[in-house]
Amino acid sequence: MSSTNHITDFFAEYSDFNYDPAETAHSEFRRLCRSMGWKRDDPEKVEAYTDFQNAIVMQFNERFGTDADTIEPWQKLCRRSEAGNRTCSRRPEGSERGCI
Repeated sequence: MSSTNHITDFFAEYSDFNYDPAETAHSEFRRLCRSMGWKRDDPEKVEAYTDFQNAIVMQFNERFGTDADTIEPWQKLCRRSEAGNRTCSRRPEGSERGCI
C-alpha cells in the first residue's frame, strides 16, 4: 500500500494553516474555512471543498480499494469501522461473523 495521505496533502496546500491530523478531516476543513475567512458561497471555499472531497475519495479508495464486487474490501472496511465486533442473529452462509 502506498504511503500517500491525500487528506494531509490537501491541507498542506494551505501553508498558513496548521492541520491537526488528530482531529477529524471534516472538523479541520471547517476550521480551515474559518481561518481563511471564507463565507458559505465563497468561490474559493467551493473550489477548496471540491478538492477536499476528492482527497477524501482518493484516501478511501487507496485504503479500501475500488472493487465493490469482491468481499475483501468490504471485510477490511468492516474491520476498520469495528462493525466486525458486532454479532448478527442471521447472516449469509460464508460471511464473516458480524460483517456481512
